[in-house]
Amino acid sequence: MSKSKLTVKQEKFTLNLFSGMNESKAYAGAGYAQNSPATISANACRLAKNVNVLARLEELREKAASAKIMNVIERREKLSEIAREKLYTKGTILRTGNLQAVEILNKMDKLYSDGAQVNIDNRSLTINVVSEHARKLTEQIVEGKGTELATTNH
Repeated sequence: MSKSKLTVKQEKFTLNLFSGMNESKAYAGAGYAQNSPATISANACRLAKNVNVLARLEELREKAASAKIMNVIERREKLSEIAREKLYTKGTILRTGNLQAVEILNKMDKLYSDGAQVNIDNRSLTINVVSEHARKLTEQIVEGKGTELATTNH
């Protein structure tokens, strides 16, 4: 729903509701005529049930919710920051990083799967290998040396 389907006053009313005002205060704050409290309440209640107002409120709520949720890049950056933290006591490093953060990052990168994982798009090839044998085999393939390691027993 586009906010252009609302009048300026309806948009202000909707934004006031979204900010937490009650219907009557949102109505008055949007610049509607100040009648008796009963009339303001009735008009505000009717406006709050308007299909376009309800759709705009939902749109605002969705935007607010999505802005609070970390996307994949933000999660990876935060986990990487945690993993790199050094915990000090009296000038001595106790431990570097947080193993749980590293474990989560590894799971996000699917480094715990069996075999090699290949992602291909039109410009690049990414291969994540999970064993030394798979790494050596992948290097040989990339270098064009064949697959002699494939027959060894690992």
